[in-house]
Amino acid sequence: MARQLKSSLRRVAEAAGVDLFGVSPAARLAGAPEGFRPTDYLPDVKSVVVLGRHFPEATALQWRRGVYPYQYYGYAIVNKELGHAAFRLANALEDAGFLALPFVPTVYPKEMDYRRQAAEFSHRHAAVAAGLGEFGYSGLVLTEKYGTRARFVTILTTAELAPDAMRRRPSLCDRCDKCLAACPSGALRKEFEETTAIDGMAITYARVDKYRCHYCIMGFHPDTGGIINEPLPDRAGRLTHGDMVRAIAKAYVKHPVDAIVQHEMQHAIDWVDYCGRCLHVCHPNPRGLR
Repeated sequence: MARQLKSSLRRVAEAAGVDLFGVSPAARLAGAPEGFRPTDYLPDVKSVVVLGRHFPEATALQWRRGVYPYQYYGYAIVNKELGHAAFRLANALEDAGFLALPFVPTVYPKEMDYRRQAAEFSHRHAAVAAGLGEFGYSGLVLTEKYGTRARFVTILTTAELAPDAMRRRPSLCDRCDKCLAACPSGALRKEFEETTAIDGMAITYARVDKYRCHYCIMGFHPDTGGIINEPLPDRAGRLTHGDMVRAIAKAYVKHPVDAIVQHEMQHAIDWVDYCGRCLHVCHPNPRGLR
């Protein structure tokens, strides 16, 4: 029954254009911080279903010549498509008699805790738990076929589905540190290295300084694709929420027209992000596209 339902769900996902499909038992993510565990949202959850969809490789390869193809096809559209796919899958699970809770795709402003810079649920950790990839040193998910050119969405369900195995060694990440060198604001640093565990497997990566990162995603920092180019203060350690707010306020005061224009551009078609430099330099073109 569990395998038949899983096969049926996979077909629904593939019909919605999904490239990657995986299932983790909810227990694999029981070690997540309080408030981010599957049981915090659905007490009788049994399975965590993760869908992934890749986006065109060239949108990342040509980023310096034009940020907008990446913003639209590598962020806005792919997240929209994942939202539609999760909606269909949740309905299919309900039709089969089970509760299903789909989360919003990656970091839409309405589902993000602005002060903590945290989404409601980590699609990255769920994707690794479901065997769809592994964590690179940047904290991004590396997939065998698409590298970092994939985004994910998660559905919690009370259906007990056949789980997929987590990806073990050999590692796809060769610790080249290109992600650290590419980060415009120093949000990725070896001093930020942390080790966590999923289902007993130790995972080490540089946990991003979320406030430095968000400043870049907003397009304020130089070399992020924005039009403001106002650098953050050069200082050691992590920034606080207050540091980020003051830096954004300073950028608005110094560049009021550009800041308003950039804000409108960022929301013109949907929420899109600037930067993404760590993603662009990581394992370019793993499929050898010509």
